[in-house]
Amino acid sequence: MSNQYLSYAGMYIDLEASEDVLEGIANQVEPFFQFRNDNVGSLVLNLKVQLTEPPEHIAKTIKTKGKEVVVDTSLYAHLASKGSRWNIENGYIVCIDLTNTLFHFHAKTATVILYQQRQEHAILDAVRAIKSFFTASVEQSGGVQLHAAAVRHEEQATIIMGDMWQGKTTLLLELLSEFEVDQLSCDTTVLLASQNGQLRAYGWPSPFSVSHGTMADHQPLAPWFPKERRGIPYETLWNEGKKAILTSQNVVSAFNRRLVPSADRVSTCIFVHFAPDLPTQIQRIFEIVSLTECLRTVYLGSRDPIYHDWHGYLPTGNELIDQNIDAVACNLLDQCEFFEMWWAPSASSLMKRIPSLAAAHPYLREIIAD
Repeated sequence: MSNQYLSYAGMYIDLEASEDVLEGIANQVEPFFQFRNDNVGSLVLNLKVQLTEPPEHIAKTIKTKGKEVVVDTSLYAHLASKGSRWNIENGYIVCIDLTNTLFHFHAKTATVILYQQRQEHAILDAVRAIKSFFTASVEQSGGVQLHAAAVRHEEQATIIMGDMWQGKTTLLLELLSEFEVDQLSCDTTVLLASQNGQLRAYGWPSPFSVSHGTMADHQPLAPWFPKERRGIPYETLWNEGKKAILTSQNVVSAFNRRLVPSADRVSTCIFVHFAPDLPTQIQRIFEIVSLTECLRTVYLGSRDPIYHDWHGYLPTGNELIDQNIDAVACNLLDQCEFFEMWWAPSASSLMKRIPSLAAAHPYLREIIAD
């Protein structure tokens, strides 16, 4: 067993696990969560990953009926699961149904022990727990977690926020393709004020989910275009809305960009709507009420059904979350430019839906060929 400090946004988890488990966790969370040899920042908790059966008293406890809990409502089948919870002396136990991983929460010692004999399940659930712990810790520190992509240019972040299917990923790829920027986040971005009040932006380890239509627009993504989807008309690729799951490293390497974990300040926020039936436009937002409503719309975090606080170990509550959103909105209004944008497919994208022109496009011709 080895000890490492896993750091994020000025906070850290003291992590104890085997070298193989630590490496597996690192592969899924770096560069956003960073392993360090020193414990700079504030301690979130101590997490110990044991590739063993649980102690006898825990094994006996879980044979009784526990209280049902919803662990994860993720859209990804390999994560979604319910679980059970048992209160015991000086803490409680949570078992995840999907993997039979046990978490023993020690309330007085700020320690959580994970029991799982299968290494791949131990890594999966350790990452699941680490994300949830950092989410709650961000909120306790005054930050917010948003449904947003982000890029960085000269230490300044541009945030593209919006609900699902509003084109955040498509716009992110346009930025990576056409602008001199690096990727900060593909789907989830954290905003947190530093000690001097300056808002910083932090990326988050998330799968890079991209529609097949968007992939057909970007030749650098050709190596990952699903073979079984070749020969399908371009418009069908868009209308069906099916997606492929890549990694952020796949994408930034394809576009010869970098993946960066944070930005010192936020220069621009864009709240986007995919609205092909409306005029394309962008307007500046100056009113705090409108800006706050935008943030509430894209809020992710411990009260969101996907990112919720399933373990209950670092409680935050609606009042604190609302206070954080209000405070971050005020900071954004003072420190950056905030825009709302309605957009539609580009002229090039629309013309690709004409079969004769689609056949004249060198990359698209390969994708839709029989």
